[in-house]
Amino acid sequence: MTFEIIPALDLIAGRLSRLTARGPVAVEAFGGDPLAAAAAFVEAGVARLHVVDLDLAFRGVPANASVIGSIVALGVPVQAAG
Repeated sequence: MTFEIIPALDLIAGRLSRLTARGPVAVEAFGGDPLAAAAAFVEAGVARLHVVDLDLAFRGVPANASVIGSIVALGVPVQAAG
């Protein structure tokens, strides 16, 4: 049996966020920079990342496509949702 941890990055307007019962709130880890957070996870050895475009999920606007593309360029598989 294996166990894999897949880090999830939630994005709003190109910045890190997290979803709470009251709605999305900003995340200040890595200065709010999703690419810096993704790079740190890749450097730590993760096999894949999960990225959620909350702008697309809540407003129907794919506002984070360029950021997601930059994360994909880091070289690990990325599951995108939104």
